[in-house]
Amino acid sequence: MTAGMLTGFATCIATATVAASLYLSSPVVAQQRSLNSGATGMLRPWPGNGEWQVALVRLLDGALGCQLITGHVNQANGERYFWGMRLRDQSLAVEIADNNEHAVAGPSIKIVIDQVHFGTYQVTRRLGPESGFQVVLAELPSSDGQKLLDLIAVASAIQLVTMNSTYTAPLQGARQSMQNLQECRTEASHLSSAAAPH
Repeated sequence: MTAGMLTGFATCIATATVAASLYLSSPVVAQQRSLNSGATGMLRPWPGNGEWQVALVRLLDGALGCQLITGHVNQANGERYFWGMRLRDQSLAVEIADNNEHAVAGPSIKIVIDQVHFGTYQVTRRLGPESGFQVVLAELPSSDGQKLLDLIAVASAIQLVTMNSTYTAPLQGARQSMQNLQECRTEASHLSSAAAPH
């Protein structure tokens, strides 16, 4: 990332613009705004590692999930995009939020690890661009999801490829990010259990 460490990313179109404002770190102050129970968006970030950050998020349907994401903001030309993976229970998806809707055009997202084609997955959700971002998401079969997470912990670079664009990032710091993702998964599971009606 070029402008500093990414400090958060909301998983849904309603909060995608929040991601841009959270891109640069700011010190904690006494007066703060936080999400009410049930609101979508980022609930808690973990410290960034390399180009990557993990965050606990509330999804559009109210469920809790975890994201491993990276992004880029260029204040000069207005270019903003965020991309990575979203984990919900045991289900993994790749997602991209870009303020250039043509960049995420096409029916599928291809995953490339260290220049080797990992798999191509159909886009299962497309949201926007009401908030200025077009969001695309492709869910992976459970067997591929775990393989991808295992590879990310040891590989050097990852690419997500749409019909018009290739999103590339190094995976340094990914081993620690995988630990953070596991912590996030555990926290999401505990919070979901606690909130379930008895």
